[in-house]
Amino acid sequence: MMETTLGVSKETRNRLRRLKGFERTYDELLQEMLEEYDE
Repeated sequence: MMETTLGVSKETRNRLRRLKGFERTYDELLQEMLEEYDE
């Protein structure tokens, strides 16, 4: 049971890290678009 939980945790952690990176990039993109609108 413990090994399975650890394996899933590792996979989920990698997935979350990937999502975090994507979200950050998306936020930056949104900010750039907003800045263009302000000008």
